[in-house]
Amino acid sequence: MGSARIRLEGRLEQVEAAVAAVKSVRACLRGGFPGLLWRLPELLTSLELHLPHVRRHRGSKEVQAALRALRLETNGLVADGGRLAKSLGLPAPRSVQEVREFLAPHLPVKMNTRVIAKPFQLAILVVVPVVWLVVFSSRLPSRATPVVPMVIMFVAGQVLFLRARSVRVVLSSSVLRLGQSEFLVSEIRAVHVELPGWMNRRGELATVVVETRFGPQAPIKVPNALEPLMKALRESGVRVIQTGGLW
Repeated sequence: MGSARIRLEGRLEQVEAAVAAVKSVRACLRGGFPGLLWRLPELLTSLELHLPHVRRHRGSKEVQAALRALRLETNGLVADGGRLAKSLGLPAPRSVQEVREFLAPHLPVKMNTRVIAKPFQLAILVVVPVVWLVVFSSRLPSRATPVVPMVIMFVAGQVLFLRARSVRVVLSSSVLRLGQSEFLVSEIRAVHVELPGWMNRRGELATVVVETRFGPQAPIKVPNALEPLMKALRESGVRVIQTGGLW
């Protein structure tokens, strides 16, 4: 019994090590990095040799907890990989092996966000109606049209407007996605960004033209909050040519 217990503990340690590795990979994927993804299928394949022996002791609470944690983390990894694959325009993986096969060539992901507006514009959107409410609400007659619902409706309308014209932007090691348009990073020669002038900078959209080896592609309208994208492109070795945006 003593040697059997020692063997079981050794196998449980391998299960727990696999759980820790999967957790680490999940955390990396959420940040757009591969981490130990490349060796995870090999680790889990090796683990399969020990699982039949571990499952023979299902009555043990330690074994139940270890198997439950392994199942939870591997299912979570496939779900996390599916969300990232969707943003990259890839098929949804159905296993840990497919997570590695589908995602590894595209990692790291430098940017994965929805471009809506500049932070100060969003702040103004909230602050201005609130200030207006504080300043003028005390001057209105008690039976006047309720101010708070009007302000809420105004802010909600602006948020919906900004959301409707926002653009999903994804930049991985292999692909640049701007809304519905997708470009291979290896084929991009330059990205031309035309920013609106100062007087109309707040409301106008920027124009992005991706120049590939096939020539300039169709212009894409994007909200004027492209500084993070331009920085990420330059860090990826992509030439960015910026025009406009002057006083």
